[in-house]
Amino acid sequence: MASNIKDTICKAAWDYPIVNLSNNEISMCCHSKHHKISEEDIDRLGKRIFTQFEPIRQAKLDLLNGIQTKNCSYCWELENKGLRSSRTGFDQFSNYVYSTEYYKGKSEAEVASTLLNLTDEQKDDLATNFDYVNNVEIALGNTCDLKCVYCNEYFSTQWITEKIKYNELPISFIKDVDASTNSKLETAWWEWFNESVSEKTTVVGFIGGEPLIISKLYEYVEKILDRMPHTIIKRPMYLSVVTNFNTPDQYFDKFIDLLPRIAETNLVLDLNVSLESLGGKTEFIRTGTKWNRLKENIEKTLSILSKLPTIKRAGNLYGKSVSFNFMIALNALCISDLPNFIKWVIELQNKYEVPINLRGSQVVYPHWLSPNILPASYVSYVDEAIKLLEDENIKRELYLFGPWDAYLRQLYDLKRGIGTNTDTNKLSDFTKNIDKMEERRSLQFFDTFPEMIDFYIDCKSYE
Repeated sequence: MASNIKDTICKAAWDYPIVNLSNNEISMCCHSKHHKISEEDIDRLGKRIFTQFEPIRQAKLDLLNGIQTKNCSYCWELENKGLRSSRTGFDQFSNYVYSTEYYKGKSEAEVASTLLNLTDEQKDDLATNFDYVNNVEIALGNTCDLKCVYCNEYFSTQWITEKIKYNELPISFIKDVDASTNSKLETAWWEWFNESVSEKTTVVGFIGGEPLIISKLYEYVEKILDRMPHTIIKRPMYLSVVTNFNTPDQYFDKFIDLLPRIAETNLVLDLNVSLESLGGKTEFIRTGTKWNRLKENIEKTLSILSKLPTIKRAGNLYGKSVSFNFMIALNALCISDLPNFIKWVIELQNKYEVPINLRGSQVVYPHWLSPNILPASYVSYVDEAIKLLEDENIKRELYLFGPWDAYLRQLYDLKRGIGTNTDTNKLSDFTKNIDKMEERRSLQFFDTFPEMIDFYIDCKSYE
């Protein structure tokens, strides 16, 4: 049977654009391909570039035609292995289109029927003219103070420095990934935001690099705060920041000063701290992290949040003007520490009485860091983490994303993948890369991960 829209569609292709203002790139979501744009593209399309740039438009058409576009290879790789991906599916896409009233006057069932029977003209219209964004993300640059093991030179200046030092990148690469903002793209972005996005979107997200040490973050937040009195917001609006929170005092204090100002508006700060392990393991996985500083920043923030007043949210729930989340990148190196990490999260939540949301995804690239390469025995770590969450689950309410239910589903998916790898190249790549990190970064794998020594030795036999 031929593929159809139900096999491929995902609302993120329309609903979650990511704009890299310094590297002149646009992507459809955090897992899709990044597309370079030129100044000529900006001149030609203006503010429409964020929704109508040709590679993005073609990818949308592919999804509407039941084609597994290469743009979305991250999700196809998971799905083709029988695992859950981030793809939203037809029902969510249909509900999203219905909620925007793009097909005005049609019922929810009629919208679903229309989408299942689109003409070529209607597909072209949806791929070209449907501009209704609930979640937009801005990449402020690649300035970063860390070399996270699953990151790369496109998102971290520390990775660039290391690769240039070892002749894996030319010095000219620094110019190719420019840290300065493209003024034309920035102008087009603000025109699009002010005219189309600000009164529709639910989330405006900021990523890096490391946003908290990039001055543009504070400039952009100020612009949004200045605009709020003149913006009619029809739904809750969140300012989302993804940070490593390894932030030095001079930047951290500047960030903390924003919290009471945001609390005075009808915005919610959606604070996502990237973390999935503790102590020395964090300092290994996220090279450059100072654990004591990171831990102190987290506890100081939670202490401040515990004193902020509650605000009314949809569904008559009450919460803070700041939502605190851990953004967990499940990778081969963090699984053995997952129970300890979850215990610590529960302790923090009980101490400060601030709901801590759990978010994240599985690492797929680089392949040697996928949790799937681990032997089946590592499922026991996941089982322990699941039990901890399930036992605590009923004790808290007011979570922005549900009381850990969604994250529990991710952990069950993680269980299904562990022990399924049959590619010995991924195992040999694991030890090759660990050895290289030890040499370059003065790290000690055996001292940091003694429970993984047997796995390391087994992987070494495939080199």
